[in-house]
Formats: sequence, structure tokens, C-alpha cells
Amino acid sequence: MIRDEDEATRLEDAQLTRAAQAGEVTALGLLLERHRAGMRAVALSILGPGPDVDDVLQDAAVRALQNVRDVRDPAAVGAWLRMIVRNACRSLLRDAQRSQPVEDLHMPSTDSGPDRWLEQNTLRDWIWEAVEELSPALACLWFCAISAPASPPTSR
Repeated sequence: MIRDEDEATRLEDAQLTRAAQAGEVTALGLLLERHRAGMRAVALSILGPGPDVDDVLQDAAVRALQNVRDVRDPAAVGAWLRMIVRNACRSLLRDAQRSQPVEDLHMPSTDSGPDRWLEQNTLRDWIWEAVEELSPALACLWFCAISAPASPPTSR
């Protein structure tokens, strides 16, 4: 009898999937509702409990709406929906690993204070404005002078 129920469920899934592929949004809504528990179980097994699970399920529903025409086996739509959830969870975890902790970012020293920082940046801007007013030959000479390594004075 369980086998007959499973077969009836697969047939009903196939009918709903074909209807969704034909553009019936309510059919897709019914499919999502029928497989919500399995989709949630996949998300919880990968992400653990938390708000990300609901976000992933919502993203999966949108992807299902966008790609329902790509379902090859309408009777296996449940596995297809769980695959979408699994891929969304993996993508979320991959993106979370790419973020860099704030402590790794270089911050200017706070010893000098904002006045010193403002003074340094104002001086830098003033120098660049002055260099832009030089002729190309003098600007080249200036760049060479500041780029050359400082050498200690030689005694003769």
C-alpha cells in the first residue's frame, strides 16, 4: 500500500510539474508546499538552525519559478527542488567564507589623531597640485628625484 501511495504522489507531482511548466503558478505553489518539509530538512542539515534557512528556502522558490521548465523528470520534482536548496546552501556558505574579518583590515594609527591625518593629506594634495603645474620636463625630474633611493653621503 505504501508503494501505491508513493506512486500516486509521483504521478500527482508529475501532473503538477507539467501544469507549472505550462505557466500555472498555483501548480508550482502546490509543489513547493508539498515538498517544503524535505527542502527545509536539506537546508537545516547543511546550515543548521537560523534565519539563513528561511532565506535559502525563499531563494529556492524563486529559482524554481524561474527554472521549472528545465525539469527533465516531472515525477522527480521533489529531488529537483531539494537540489536547488542544496546548491543555494552551498553558495551561501561559499560566499560567507570569502568575507574578510574586520581585524585583518589595515587601519591608520590612532596615535596621531585626526588633526595629524588631515594635515598629512592636505600636504599631499598640495604637493600633487603643485607637481601638476610643472612643465613635463620638470615633473619628470621631480619624479626621478623622489623615486631614487636615498644614498648616504660619501666622504672624499
